[in-house]
Amino acid sequence: MNVRRTKHIREPYGRKPIPYDAELYKGMESAVGRFYGWLKSLRRIIIRYERR
Repeated sequence: MNVRRTKHIREPYGRKPIPYDAELYKGMESAVGRFYGWLKSLRRIIIRYERR
């Protein structure tokens, strides 16, 4: 009797982790945080001048 498997069996631990440079990630994370802070400050200024 030939029985075929129809469902895909996942790997036990999910996906393989993507390799990355920890030092570069740490630097970019802080740069992105500063950029979002800068955008928020600009948004406050723009809203203030639009109300006038």
